Amino acid sequence: MGDIGALVEIEAQLRRLGFAGRIAESKQLSPRELSSDLVLIGGPEANAVTRTMLAKLSGVISYSFVEDPEHAAAEVHDVSTGRVSAPRYDESGYPVSDYALIIRTPNPLAPDTSEIVIVAGCWEHGTAAAAEKLGDRKFLRRMKKMEHFEVLLETTVVDGAHYNVKVAESRRISAD
Repeated sequence: MGDIGALVEIEAQLRRLGFAGRIAESKQLSPRELSSDLVLIGGPEANAVTRTMLAKLSGVISYSFVEDPEHAAAEVHDVSTGRVSAPRYDESGYPVSDYALIIRTPNPLAPDTSEIVIVAGCWEHGTAAAAEKLGDRKFLRRMKKMEHFEVLLETTVVDGAHYNVKVAESRRISAD
């Protein structure tokens, strides 16, 4: 449900900006579409295209998702420091916090002509929170200065909803 909420949020933002493109499931994308500008919603477990792009961006970006088999979810691993940002859980195993990534970088399948934006959380709460953060004007002004970037977000989860979305860290992705 969080990925659907993220899609609705991102679609509304793109429509306000005049975007009239097609929104499709990742498995419906042709090879030509895969090398175009893309907005990818959902982490590597939920979205095969996200999984492919993150693998191709290995060595370019400093964050990756790693599996947390104990909770059947993901954690965010900072490759440059070794730090792991893991959701916290209540006694019943339900998440009470979540992490997400927003990544904007050249599309590794067509780096000279296309870009991708990845919006992905460990759980659906993080994905929805990251999509919402894309609508924050102050956040967008700050990120626009970087052009290509990766952002780690943290959000609180209460009764299935996310609150208090915070930027834990942001980094410029170099043009190299």
